[in-house]
Order: sequence, then structure tokens, then C-alpha cells
Amino acid sequence: MNLARRPPTPLRAMLMDLDGTVVDSHGLIVQSYNHAIRTHLGREGRYEIWHERVGLPLDEILAATYAYYGAPYTAETLEAVKASYRAYQRANLGSIRAFREIPETIRRVRAHGIRLAIVTTKHHEMALKHLESAALHGAFEVVVAGDDCTYCKPHPEPFLKALSALGVSSLEAVAVGDSQHDMNGARAAGVFTIAACWGAEHRAALLATEPDALGETPSDLLSLLSLESQDAAS
Repeated sequence: MNLARRPPTPLRAMLMDLDGTVVDSHGLIVQSYNHAIRTHLGREGRYEIWHERVGLPLDEILAATYAYYGAPYTAETLEAVKASYRAYQRANLGSIRAFREIPETIRRVRAHGIRLAIVTTKHHEMALKHLESAALHGAFEVVVAGDDCTYCKPHPEPFLKALSALGVSSLEAVAVGDSQHDMNGARAAGVFTIAACWGAEHRAALLATEPDALGETPSDLLSLLSLESQDAAS
């Protein structure tokens, strides 16, 4: 953890990753990936390929899988595989849940006037469906998804788009995410970084980015941002 930095004061916005940070969806993501690879390649998905690329665009994960098997592919091939992946997700959205403590933590953060945005590499339509399935569709003012950007995380563009949409500067926001790509993209945008350890699939890679703060559970965000002490004083 980078002890030299402290959360911004005043804090006006919190930018949150979706999968593995707000919603407990990594299980469904792996199932969707395996289903799509079986459907189009007749092979099993490779967990290690997905695991090493958590948080990156789906195209990169699929392309790496095709390369692993020595199978040729085109942009059209990947579009067909993504369609199968998303169809499986739509059919199984009932399994999506917010992480325990997330709804209450978000409620309390918003009660302090802090504005919320989702920053994800997921397709925009699917991101909204995930939020709806987790009963969080009204909690976030802004959703910046992979298909909203020219460059996805770890590029800073998604974070800068979210800040612009909220009308907030990078010095007035924090970013919360469970992957190294979240941390690197947010830092490149000049945003204070908080590692969401509760959903991290690759904790060592996440911590290797030296985030500004660590949260082992969602409710840790309240103490990290000094909101618990403010509640007690009010």
C-alpha cells in the first residue's frame, strides 16, 4: 500500500469496477467463457488464460485461447464467439448477486453526497443487466463500458470518460477495483486507487501495483474514506 497518499478531500466521486468488485460474477464469466469455447472450438476453455487476463477485454481472452489451440480466427470469428458468450450470460443472469455489504456500503457512500460510476470492460448492455440483476441499477449515475471507449483498461480513457461525465476532477475521486488493470488505469488517470481484495482472482498481481489503499471487505471503504467517523460525529 502506498502510505504517501491519502484519499482526496473533499471526495466527490467513487469509480467502481463491476465484475469482482460490485457483483460476484466471476463464476458466471468462467462458465460463459467455457461455453463459448466449447461451442465454437469443441475444446475446453483454459482457466489459466482467463485468470491471467481478468479485467482485460473479452477479445483478448478469446484471441489468446484460439492462439493456445493453434486455431485460426478473424474478427468475425471472435464476434461469433462473443455472441455465444453473451447469450449464455443472458440466460443465467439470475445467478448474479452483489457482494455482501456492497448495497449498504453504496447506500452510505451516496448518503455523503459522493457520486458513483461504474468503469468496466464489459459490454454496456450486459453491464446494465448485471446491475439490474443485483438490484443496483439505480445506484450508479454513470456506466462507462468497454464498447463506450476506444481503449479499455489499463488505458486511462474509461476513467477519464467517467470523470468527465460526472463533472469531477481526478483529484476529487477514488477508484475501486479487483484487478491490476483497474489499478493501473486509474493511476494513469490520476485517480486515488483502492484494491478490492474481496473479489480479487489474482491478488498477488493486484497488490504488485502498490494501490494507495486496500479493502478486504466492501465495508472497509467506509473507514478508508473516513466516512464512519463522519457518521459517528453527525
